Amino acid sequence: MSELQQFLHAAEHAATLDLLSAVVDAVPKEWWLTRLRLVPGHSVWVEGYADGPQGLTQMLQSLQREPSVRAAELTSMDPVPDWTNPWRQFSAWMTVVNEQP
Repeated sequence: MSELQQFLHAAEHAATLDLLSAVVDAVPKEWWLTRLRLVPGHSVWVEGYADGPQGLTQMLQSLQREPSVRAAELTSMDPVPDWTNPWRQFSAWMTVVNEQP
């Protein structure tokens, strides 16, 4: 993460990097992230697999407490076909606090 921050760091993207760090910190290690899309100055979109609805709720609540997050929204949560455990395929969208004063 620190290498990415060094590569991308610019004052105008500080809030975006803070949001990206918050997302990485909020996702438990046992989950699988399959896609991460960063729109500098605007949002982060994640897709992956989570171990159930409770974990997703905790992740969103954690992100909503972050100062760099304006909004965090779970956009989908579906059972994984052919899996007999509580895992869910999910996508979530987080928007950055306005970077311009």
